[in-house]
Amino acid sequence: MPYIGRAATNTGNVRYLDDIASGFDGSDTTFTAQVGGVSITPDQESVKIFLDGVFQHPGSGNAYTISGSTITFTAAPVANTVFSAYVVGAGAYLDDNAVSSAKLDDDAVTAAKLDDDGTGFQVGDLGVGGSLTSGDKLTVTGRLRASGGIIGDLTGNVTGNASGTALTVTQAAQTAITSVGTLSGLTIAGTGTNAAPTLAIDNSSSSSYIHSIEALGANMSAGQINIINLGKIGSTKNSAVIGYKWNSDGADTNLLTFEHWGTGPLMSINGAGNVGIGTASPNANLVIENSDGVQLALQDSSDPGWGFKKDRVSSSENLYFGTMTKAGTFSSKHTFHEGGAVTFAGDVIMADSKELKLGNNADLLLYHNGSNSYLDHYNTGELYIRNRRTSGDILIATRASNGDNVPCVTFNSAGNSIFSGTTTADGNVTGQMESGSDRGYARLSVGNGWSMVELGEVSGAFWGIGPHAPGSYGLTSNCQFSYYNGSSWSAGLVQIATDGKVGIGIAPSTYALKVDNVGNSGIFAGGVMSAASFDDRTPYPETLDIAQNVLKSHKKLSDYDANNQEKQLDHSKLHKYVKTEHGRNLSAVVSCLVEVVNNLTAKVEALENG
Repeated sequence: MPYIGRAATNTGNVRYLDDIASGFDGSDTTFTAQVGGVSITPDQESVKIFLDGVFQHPGSGNAYTISGSTITFTAAPVANTVFSAYVVGAGAYLDDNAVSSAKLDDDAVTAAKLDDDGTGFQVGDLGVGGSLTSGDKLTVTGRLRASGGIIGDLTGNVTGNASGTALTVTQAAQTAITSVGTLSGLTIAGTGTNAAPTLAIDNSSSSSYIHSIEALGANMSAGQINIINLGKIGSTKNSAVIGYKWNSDGADTNLLTFEHWGTGPLMSINGAGNVGIGTASPNANLVIENSDGVQLALQDSSDPGWGFKKDRVSSSENLYFGTMTKAGTFSSKHTFHEGGAVTFAGDVIMADSKELKLGNNADLLLYHNGSNSYLDHYNTGELYIRNRRTSGDILIATRASNGDNVPCVTFNSAGNSIFSGTTTADGNVTGQMESGSDRGYARLSVGNGWSMVELGEVSGAFWGIGPHAPGSYGLTSNCQFSYYNGSSWSAGLVQIATDGKVGIGIAPSTYALKVDNVGNSGIFAGGVMSAASFDDRTPYPETLDIAQNVLKSHKKLSDYDANNQEKQLDHSKLHKYVKTEHGRNLSAVVSCLVEVVNNLTAKVEALENG
């Protein structure tokens, strides 16, 4: 087709842009236009871009715009989008030597027009107002203004502000530098020998905080780390990194971090002062964390040292305490289990008179005072000595002269207590005891001058048998049966004298059996009671009327039963003189009969004598 004006001489030239699809991720919108790896600044209308084979319209409000070497898409291309683009009709060009200085307007040639590769305006050997000397690249007579920066050696005096991305000062004496502005980069080269550091900061301040270096990032976002790097080179584990991880203003979650290059934070100190090794969230003064287990070694210059190791065994967390070599070999001696139990692989030794205290209030003490050993129980509850093995026994043994352990007392799994041989208490009482849960409770009580056998239940009432009256000390000549109701004793309920005489409720006397008439209880026999003779001590009626009334009070029951003796006499009609709680006083009845018979006998004799 025809053209108006001069046609572009290179309209047939086509240059294909480098593929930028590897950067498509659905979020980035800006990319660099390059051909053969070199950035270009094409005319926007000369670039044709296709995404997945679809032509994209350039310009504001359309698919993309181009400014300089930057391609900006209106919408970020997603991953796996196919990109293709080329530049056609890149514009006309002039013939060689066709432009003279007269053709150029003042300030028409900018720095960008002198930049052939995007790295800035570069000059080989140039003298402006002066001649070059050997080794010079640029000689300027007069003043030089460089707003874009100076690369290379700069000799002579610098007046004004020196700013840019890099400034290297090699002059030995730098007293003329009195202040610096804000630098985006500063390199200081030196030998860094002993007592001659490459960089020395000497402060004259006397304040509490001498502010020497400040490295702040005012625009840090949550999770970013501001670092200072120390070491050989910036590569994995060839330098150390001191950093500050910011999360939020004034938060304890902000961290001072320590790491090797490429390892990420190895140790952190949070805003609360907690130190974390292997964790960035320490919740205690010192937290050591490792998914494969944690080891802590305490060593001196020689092996072995003491070490701690924590790991997970059988789904429980355990802490091990033992010896550890400098090579890291660990030998567990003691184990602290997750449930609070402690396992000792060796002996536990305590000095004399030092107590092993168990319980919140030291309820149980175990100790040796240098001469004797003690097991003491205090405060509340009971002292239990238990063998919790199935069918296991408890043995109390002593060491014989031949060195053998001889059981003295055995508590077997059947609940029996077996005393082997003779049991002696204070040298006063000897005997053997055996008891079990099916035999009730048996106890031999031995005191200062007294002894007693107690039989009954563990808690509650029981009988006491022995030559001791409970409630008083000292032996008696009689063997006594006493009763304890849980709070007090009833002493001497039954007594047996040395000659076999028995007293019930009273001490034995001249009688084989003597019963105290406590509460008029008397003696009751449910069956036949016989004796060679009875020693009657019943009172005699005071008057004949009483005796006659006693006899008249004997009445038959209305429902008399000849086969049941208890259904024959009406006890409710009995005179009070002979009536008892359980029947009638036969001796009193006999006394009344005697009185009535004596009266009748006297009357008969009077009649007979006229």
